Amino acid sequence: MEGYWSDYYFSYITYEGLTGKKEVVPNGIASRFVEGKASDSTPDARVFSINVSYALGGGYSFELGLIVDRQGNSKWFTSHGPTIGLGSGIGGNMKEVRALKGHTFNINKDYEGYSSGYSGGVGVGYEYSGNRTNPSYENSDWNLGGENYTQRGYSYGYGADFGLMWSRTFTSFFR
Repeated sequence: MEGYWSDYYFSYITYEGLTGKKEVVPNGIASRFVEGKASDSTPDARVFSINVSYALGGGYSFELGLIVDRQGNSKWFTSHGPTIGLGSGIGGNMKEVRALKGHTFNINKDYEGYSSGYSGGVGVGYEYSGNRTNPSYENSDWNLGGENYTQRGYSYGYGADFGLMWSRTFTSFFR
């Protein structure tokens, strides 16, 4: 097995993540990623999620998903928070997480917490965001990028998926 993300299929496998608990995840998500060879072009983690968001000046965003890192560790999460902009959408997301230079990405230390970023599109959406360690809104960075990692991805919406939004969200793991 080569480990390329382009050949997804949806059989399921069971493996042990960081917690030592056995988790069942789609084979196309975990095994292809785990068995792939890490390189500079390989992301530090992949995110698969469903998102509901809206903004008419101000609004809200909610996301439910699974993050899987290079080592095969995975966590289910929710992410939610206020949005600013104009738009609405319900859709499935696929994102790549990449550590910034000098930092090693760790699901448990980096992904849970605050983040901010932009999303936009018509039908097919694009997102660019990154983590923020300071929860204060005064320190919410309006610029692109994060403190320890960046996250980029695409979404395909159902219904009227359109707009351009900035969001400030908080991510937490299921315990």
